[in-house]
Amino acid sequence: MNFTESNFVQGCITPPAFSQAVHNPRLLLVDDEPRILDSLSKLLENRGLDISVASNGSEAIKQLISNNFDLVLLDLRLPDMNGHEIMDFINS
Repeated sequence: MNFTESNFVQGCITPPAFSQAVHNPRLLLVDDEPRILDSLSKLLENRGLDISVASNGSEAIKQLISNNFDLVLLDLRLPDMNGHEIMDFINS
């Protein structure tokens, strides 16, 4: 397999099935630090992902209720709830 810039994101190889999905994969970024959300969004914005952001646990839960996500990148220390509670919600 040829590892090119198009399938290489910060040390993570994108599986072919992921990059050839029928829809753009949906990603939810959850972090209370605006600089981290901004940096991750900019890093991933041209990767064919549909990116949503949440700056606290309540926003994340609202997003998770109203949308289906393929991947959630989650800060475990948020001001209104911890990330483990959000993981429990996702798994329920």
